[in-house]
Amino acid sequence: MNTKKTNVSSDLNFNKYMSERKEMIEDCLDSMLPELKNDELKDLTIAMRHTLFAGGKRIRPILTIAIYEYSKGEVEKIILPACCIELFHTASLMLDDLPVMDNASIRRGKPVIHKIVKSQITILAATSIAAKGFEILSRELSKRDISASVLSMLIEMSAKMLGFEGASGGQYLDLSSKILSEEDLLYIHMKKTSSLFYLCGLLGAEIGKLNTCEKGSILEYVRHVGLLFQLVDDSNDINTDKKYNFANIFGTNNIKIKIEDEKNQALYHLNQLKGDTTTLRKIVDYIVSG
Repeated sequence: MNTKKTNVSSDLNFNKYMSERKEMIEDCLDSMLPELKNDELKDLTIAMRHTLFAGGKRIRPILTIAIYEYSKGEVEKIILPACCIELFHTASLMLDDLPVMDNASIRRGKPVIHKIVKSQITILAATSIAAKGFEILSRELSKRDISASVLSMLIEMSAKMLGFEGASGGQYLDLSSKILSEEDLLYIHMKKTSSLFYLCGLLGAEIGKLNTCEKGSILEYVRHVGLLFQLVDDSNDINTDKKYNFANIFGTNNIKIKIEDEKNQALYHLNQLKGDTTTLRKIVDYIVSG
């Protein structure tokens, strides 16, 4: 695994940084969920790997790594916890795509897993991926130089950000709510998307032992980055049949204003940090570029 640091002061170097980190993440995910050749659960593992390796920017583990690197930490100490967030994210996607949820057919240009196997197997695969994430995260955190209370808090917050206080709660509101205002939709986006971004900040900051002020700024930064990510996604998906798309409901001019606002809010909180935030700033630009 290549864990060398890349100077990201230029766009060319940032692209190299993103490529290197993404390659590391792909290798790590493959080691976390290896393909089984001869096992009675082989087909379940195939279903789990289908969505996990169906593509994607891997922005959540990359963001977690970048926050930890801000604390001068080495990549090999954060890569597994960071990839656990990708497992949580993948599990949520598998459930969101189900016929009884968003009824998606294609994700990232490929058939969703419930079009290949039964929905029952998809549910089992999603549950297994989330469980694997907690299994690995708890094991890896026990190896880190953190207190028992911080370890317990990180596991608890991981459950909350994936559960009804976070992504699952956001999906429920997406299915059941009637949107009356921009604030209503932003609240759903905050729970459904920003929750796991918040977890990225929390893991990176706590394992990196940032001080209280730094951690506060990082957590505000990731909260706005998560909302920014969802708004950019809405902007790119305009005129699709997605139930709640900010641009479709409130107009392209309004979403442009909100994207700029969330970008500025994220950068504002980075300005409160005294260390080198170049990578974290470029991640904001990368998200805005779509």
